[in-house]
Amino acid sequence: MNKKKILAIFIPVSALLIMGITGMSVYIHLYVGYRNVHFEQNINSIDPADLGVNEWLSDFNSFYSIIEENYPYLDIKERRLDYNWLDLKNQFVNRIENCSSNEEFFAIMSDAVRALQNEHTYILNPNYIELFREVVFTDFYPYSEIFTEQIQEANNYWKPIYDDFNYTKYDLNFDVLIVYDRGDYRIVNGTSNWTDKYSIEPYSKIIAVNDTPIDLAINDCYEKSYINWDFQRNKNYVSIITPFVFNSNAEFTVQNATSLEEQDITFDVQFQKYINPFNYTNRLETLFWPEDNACYINMNSFAHEYCNDDEFAIIENFYDQINSSYDYLLVDIRGNGGGNGYYWTKYLFSHIANTPHKYTGYYGIREGTYVNYFRKAMEIYFTTNKNKLPNLPAEVLTIDFKIYTKNYYNSYTLTPQDSIGFDGEVILLTDEHVYSSAEALAMFCKDSGFATIYGTHTGGDGNGMGIYYTLPNSKLIISFAGFMGIDSTGQANEEMRTAPDVFFESAYGNQEELIDFVLDNLP
Repeated sequence: MNKKKILAIFIPVSALLIMGITGMSVYIHLYVGYRNVHFEQNINSIDPADLGVNEWLSDFNSFYSIIEENYPYLDIKERRLDYNWLDLKNQFVNRIENCSSNEEFFAIMSDAVRALQNEHTYILNPNYIELFREVVFTDFYPYSEIFTEQIQEANNYWKPIYDDFNYTKYDLNFDVLIVYDRGDYRIVNGTSNWTDKYSIEPYSKIIAVNDTPIDLAINDCYEKSYINWDFQRNKNYVSIITPFVFNSNAEFTVQNATSLEEQDITFDVQFQKYINPFNYTNRLETLFWPEDNACYINMNSFAHEYCNDDEFAIIENFYDQINSSYDYLLVDIRGNGGGNGYYWTKYLFSHIANTPHKYTGYYGIREGTYVNYFRKAMEIYFTTNKNKLPNLPAEVLTIDFKIYTKNYYNSYTLTPQDSIGFDGEVILLTDEHVYSSAEALAMFCKDSGFATIYGTHTGGDGNGMGIYYTLPNSKLIISFAGFMGIDSTGQANEEMRTAPDVFFESAYGNQEELIDFVLDNLP
């Protein structure tokens, strides 16, 4: 098959996300070419309803092989989490051999995928297959070969199984809200009379679960929750503890906030979501401090649905008020899990910058056949001498990886359009929940000098690229990180994230604290 299709968009930045929908992200490259790439899926005709142990094992083993040969983050995750995903094979095989239903198989595959510990790696929601086939990936080869009518029909079977599983995973919560706050797990909120019910005070601390110290217990949650890294304290953590993480019958040892008395509690559960558990500021909220010549805008989502004229009209009104009247612009992206990179290039950089800014970034790509179908289809051919990048991970220095760039110059230049003439300093506010295309903005600011970053380390996986794999029997589609995003020094962004220029760690839910710190420390 010798096709060529070019999607012409002025932004020469690769690996940005084109769509953001609750619960999922869609990667798509902004310049797609097909050069002598022949891609075929190995799909069997069996109805998903007729699957048995042999088919389930075949699906898992095929996915295992894909990860073994193509996934770029096995060593990174082993360094952080002290296990190699490939070594977990027998435990998943044993579980599948004792499996008796598609519901059980789905749960096991969900655990296996989560154990890869990457937020762009997940079982794709079957409810989105039609959208991907008919809108997002129409004519985009080889994605169009993945999202076919046959796959869509098969995924119709999985919709209720997926929905039931995720309802329990995300909507079943304790009647208290347990979050990670600067090294500890604290009970910060709850429903009804939770303080009287359990005889505890707000901000009481979880010190153990099922008699295991909480920090040790967290390390065993890799199949149930994304485990983040606390760069200040050099330890793993999860942002929120839910029944899905430790089971609804878990017994927590709680230390009261003031008396420091300890008691063991099994919390009640309920089907109720905690809305905005981290108390993030409303999107597009603006603030002005004329006495400090400073202004503020919140951009805590780059979701595709916000890339429209109505959105920009709100932002443009803000720009009309600042022009050259202010010396400092605070852009708050805390809590921004990504979406469409077009958002920040178009609505932020293009109007705030006065001069072109150059950004340098690379892809670390393994030599697996599957991932290189996508690399070639995206016309990524230029390789880079690894000796030029001093901070490359050890595994990337081996023959298993090559370093690629989109162009010969290893860099991309963003040129502003319709600049408002802002001559002041841009200050970017970040936290650990900045991810994906929002992470790409942080990387860009760090490398190009477009903004000074205040806050904490970001969440990672910017400038990478995701690809999809279809399990041959069940036809479930799995999204996984295919390209390792690497910064101008050779650091893998998924491992090292983006460090702030000025570190400041806020208390849980206190979004004003960092803003006040910035204002208090302006020159």
